[in-house]
Amino acid sequence: MTDRSPLSLPSWIRARPRASLLALALLPLPFVLGSCDNPSCVFGGICGGGGGNPSGAAAAGTIAVGDYIQNGAPSITSVFPQGLDAHSDSVIVLEVSESLNPGSLFNAFEVVDSLLGVPVPILQPPALVGDGRLVILAPLAGLVEGTSYIVRFTEGAQVADLTGQVIAQGLNPDIGSFSVSNTLPGEPRVVATWPPADAARISDLTEIAVVFDRKMKAGSFNNDSWVVTVDGLEPLENPSPFPLIALGGVFPVTVDQVFRWRSVDGDGVPVSLGEGGAVELVLSPEGDELEAQDKTFLPTETIEFELLPFSVPALVFKHLLSEPEDAIGGPNLLGGGDVVQIELLEPSADGDSLEVFLVGGDPSFSGMGAAPLIALARTVSIPGGATTLFLDGDDLDLLAETSPLEGRLAGGPIQIAVMLERGNDRSAVQLFDADLDGEPGPQSVIFDVTAPRVLGLSTSGSVTATFVSDVRDLVIVGRASEQLRRVEVVTPASGDNGLFPPVVSSDSDGLFVAAPVPVGLVDPGAGPIQYTIQVYDRALNPATSTVMGDFTQIGVVASTPIGGTLEVDVFDATTLALMPGANVMVHEDNGGTISVVGAVLTDAAGHATITGIGGGDVIVTVDLVGFDLFTFDDVPGKQFQVPLQPTGLGNALVEGDVLAAFTANISGATNRIADTRLSDPGDAFYPVDNCTVDMSTVPPGFRCGYGPEVVLPRRLGARTFVSADFAQTLFTFNPTVFLKAIDIGLPMAPIGPGDTEDEDIDVENLLIFLGQDEQAKDGPTITLDPAAAVNLGPLAGDPGVAIQGVSPGTVGAVTVGIGLAFDDVPGLWTVRGAYAGVADPVTGELVREGTIEADLLLRTELVDVDGARSGRRPRFSDLPPLGTDLRPPPVPVQRAPAPGAGSGGSTYNVVFDDVILDATGEDGLYRVELTDTTGRSWQLWTPDRAGGGGSDRAKVLVPDIGPLGGNPLANGPITARISAYAWASLDIGGAGFLWTDVEREYDVFSHTFPVTFSQP
Repeated sequence: MTDRSPLSLPSWIRARPRASLLALALLPLPFVLGSCDNPSCVFGGICGGGGGNPSGAAAAGTIAVGDYIQNGAPSITSVFPQGLDAHSDSVIVLEVSESLNPGSLFNAFEVVDSLLGVPVPILQPPALVGDGRLVILAPLAGLVEGTSYIVRFTEGAQVADLTGQVIAQGLNPDIGSFSVSNTLPGEPRVVATWPPADAARISDLTEIAVVFDRKMKAGSFNNDSWVVTVDGLEPLENPSPFPLIALGGVFPVTVDQVFRWRSVDGDGVPVSLGEGGAVELVLSPEGDELEAQDKTFLPTETIEFELLPFSVPALVFKHLLSEPEDAIGGPNLLGGGDVVQIELLEPSADGDSLEVFLVGGDPSFSGMGAAPLIALARTVSIPGGATTLFLDGDDLDLLAETSPLEGRLAGGPIQIAVMLERGNDRSAVQLFDADLDGEPGPQSVIFDVTAPRVLGLSTSGSVTATFVSDVRDLVIVGRASEQLRRVEVVTPASGDNGLFPPVVSSDSDGLFVAAPVPVGLVDPGAGPIQYTIQVYDRALNPATSTVMGDFTQIGVVASTPIGGTLEVDVFDATTLALMPGANVMVHEDNGGTISVVGAVLTDAAGHATITGIGGGDVIVTVDLVGFDLFTFDDVPGKQFQVPLQPTGLGNALVEGDVLAAFTANISGATNRIADTRLSDPGDAFYPVDNCTVDMSTVPPGFRCGYGPEVVLPRRLGARTFVSADFAQTLFTFNPTVFLKAIDIGLPMAPIGPGDTEDEDIDVENLLIFLGQDEQAKDGPTITLDPAAAVNLGPLAGDPGVAIQGVSPGTVGAVTVGIGLAFDDVPGLWTVRGAYAGVADPVTGELVREGTIEADLLLRTELVDVDGARSGRRPRFSDLPPLGTDLRPPPVPVQRAPAPGAGSGGSTYNVVFDDVILDATGEDGLYRVELTDTTGRSWQLWTPDRAGGGGSDRAKVLVPDIGPLGGNPLANGPITARISAYAWASLDIGGAGFLWTDVEREYDVFSHTFPVTFSQP
């Protein structure tokens, strides 16, 4: 979901001169399958609808860089071994005229005893090497000496190329034959190679594959025993050869008779061997012999071939002025501008042309599962002297209809493959790269010509004319008919959310969070803000109509002077619905003397006006059947909005599996999950179970279960999986080694009370294998001094460390990294951490797209054995200077009522240590949560204003609400827990705050462990 960034070509391309920019014209395609009247079916796929296949074509396949595609149907050109003296350990090799679709090979061939007609069990599916030009039939057991074999097609086999064209079999299914000698050859021999010996006009990106007649010892293969040169020089990128690893059922199987080599860069991307060069492969030179597993040695052998005099196109990508970079939509195809850009390594010659293949789903498919692939082909003439080429919408010809728009391919990922043709020669394939500056190698491009629709605002329902939010700014949250890339929000008087604003987040179900309109905190008395919304999908297709409505921000604690009148709004904290019939009770504290002001029920709009307020501290309490009690002691302003928590609301649960690819081995790491829907106070992470090998996937991967874990219901959230090496020490700490993998998922849809979210987390790659911008970044190094956290008991473990970012529209902070605390210095903890490169404050994609703020947060937390907590979460910009310690605050220990004692009556003060020190210069808030034996709670809040001075004790009043019609907590045991929060931008007496600011912004925090006293 990134906007187009400036093109940065690799240095080996930038150094070459360019000719002038030339537009291209599309020529008609001469080889459409005659029996298929669907214009989208140029090569393969199911044509004509209804699941039929009148053309006899098979499905197309997924193309790889370096593959070779020809116009006609594929054919088998050679079979190996040949003759009468094959080795019993030999594999069978079929050389084909072009790259095949591996999906068409399963059970397509058999090797049978020519006398008995008994098939030899072979590895399924057969493997492809040599850019898909060599099919490897590997017997599961050795062949029998003195036996002859026939290689043939199985009945009904349809072996297809990458465009879906099928090898013609004729009446006889036999392909070839050979015999195994009674006397096995003594020395290893080469059975087949790709490219074949003495071949000419081979692709500059070619893979070199060598097939031996027996199993070889992998340890003997290196750049001294396998010597590749081009015009006498070793390639700059010259990795060691490696054996074929094939899929045998669910297990990877090493086929030690086949070894492979390709010139690739550090990211595994193929590198050109040059144009027209002479390639020589020397196997087993004297002194560096290749050894077989039977301890025999291959005699020196040399294979030579010549490269094409022109290269594979260097890059295929979205034109710089045609956004987005990873999708093609209706505006691209109808706008008349260039859509795809192609870079050549050397200027083209007169008469050259491009062969362009477009592979995607069959739009006529209506069955279950994924649509079969079909391939479209386009032939494009290019003039000589061009190094930069463009394709426009007419060239691609992806639209079957324009009113309404209808594609020749199904919406979703498609491949764009390009080959350069000169005379009778054709290069191998280069593929479209949808992320030039990010993930190495090619990626599919999203094809979508369907306009999105807004289904409703908020996370449920179909209402679009109103929107209510309890977070800062105007952050539209809604649901669309598909995943969105951009949402524009415009207001008449409050501005908009920027030029071409990317969404903060959007998922495949259409849930989206728009970039904020920076209205900040909205005065509740100012009335709603009008908005107009236009949405765009991943291909930037706009909705056919805009959405208009009124925005109301709720959960505001304003600081306008009370002046004798208090305006109170009461709402459900989980649904944001305004609550009628709530009992708003007001007391006044004049120097310790408590007086009753009065009580008013909220009207149908959840509003109550209370008059007759004097000059003392105002205490507001709200009671409503079915909800917990709420009190704020020392209300700061006239406009006051109260969030009520439903009593006994069922928890939500999350569970699932972390599914890691075979190449992303996280089984030995410490794996954890953070979720903004976790309750506060509580741990920032919960654990992931030990990983096991997952045999249900091909190839096998790793499966690591998690949950069920309790989270808050009805909350939009973000979830982060992290895998880290906790065996790091302070002196060996390396961020790229420590943070192995991370998956940041947002938005996460709210979960209903009592419901369970069962969702798997896919880990496809370790960070170290991704592009530089995505690899782990080093977090701040700070010293944590726990000495100030008085009243904290013995620690339950090392301090917890997380790196987080604030995200628009999300309550809480999104975890983007993790850390460790080392106690190498007595009495101090040294904190090190790492975070995902996508969260880098300057270059990170999440920051550039506005998903998180650039100023990250470093969260450290101490937890004692009783559950008391103390910590700091400063922004990176507020971290103490080098040499200064980060000091968590004391715990606000409850002093009265004393644990185990009585409250002394129905009204009383809860007294506790004032731990938000005035020296910090930060305003703060205290929350006292009392819970009775029925499970009903009473949240009591009071502010701590910076610079207030005074006592080292703080208090909050539990007022007597019975005489005002209130329903206090049940008499008997009362459990109490006290929390403290403070942060630099909190301005209680000035700008005010939103209730959701507490979890989004806090820096200083501490929580007592629960204590019990009796009431009355």
